[in-house]
Amino acid sequence: MSHEIDYHDRAIGDLYVAKLLTSPKGNPSNDEGVLDIAAYHVQQGIEKELKHIMHDICGVPDDTRVFRTHVIDDLIDQVETQTSFVVPDDVKEIALNLTNWEAQSRYPNSIASTLDEITTAIEIFEDLLDKTYDWIAEEYPDNIDNESSTDETETDATEDSDWEDPIE
Repeated sequence: MSHEIDYHDRAIGDLYVAKLLTSPKGNPSNDEGVLDIAAYHVQQGIEKELKHIMHDICGVPDDTRVFRTHVIDDLIDQVETQTSFVVPDDVKEIALNLTNWEAQSRYPNSIASTLDEITTAIEIFEDLLDKTYDWIAEEYPDNIDNESSTDETETDATEDSDWEDPIE
């Protein structure tokens, strides 16, 4: 199965990397620098999923100023202004932290977050993916063939491969 890579596909990739970097196999020493990278990928994944809703599903052009931001609050406002999707409250509640993770994770000696905070954000991210999937199924059922809920993403990355999942 081959299709054009979109914002959603990249969001799923960010989720996978974040989960790997917060797992005992991916970060056995619980290194803070590695956790910063995981925090960055959570932020990036949520950002890309919000852009997926606007661009890939609703057709908002991705060459606009809206798509040149990493500020999650701004993206939430745009999603709710330009689409019928209602961003879950838990995403809204961590939006400022997510935005800070994007900036702080790039600099040494600027620890962005803790393992517990990242783990909670990953759960919120997975909930966002599930709610996005449900919304698309209801509002845009013709687009659902290219979507996957988080239940389906567990096997997508390794479906045609003998690669062993390091998280499991």
